[in-house]
Amino acid sequence: MKLPEDKHQGQCDHCKSEVPLDAVVCAACGARWGSSTGKTRQQVYDLGKTKVKMGLVGAAFFAIFFAVTIYFESGWMLLSMALGFLAGPICVGWVIGGIISMRRAKTNLSIQWWRQS
Repeated sequence: MKLPEDKHQGQCDHCKSEVPLDAVVCAACGARWGSSTGKTRQQVYDLGKTKVKMGLVGAAFFAIFFAVTIYFESGWMLLSMALGFLAGPICVGWVIGGIISMRRAKTNLSIQWWRQS
């Protein structure tokens, strides 16, 4: 999904000086245009999508490993149960965190003038 770029109005919110529309740094006070992390909406969305994919791939790997060890009644079954118990919530957290990042990028990511203190 391609997200639209956020443009400023040509004026810095900190020092109220004029800034060219294509500039991302105010020459007068050094404030930067964008999110507090320095990432654009598209970058936040793409990172969230990557987190979701990592969580799903990790969960699929652990599920397949568990199913194979159960099927063959292997001695690795205890290890696969422990991995599922310990790593399963981490994979779920990656998926949920990625979905939250993607949603935040689409709706309410704060894009404004930022100045480091």
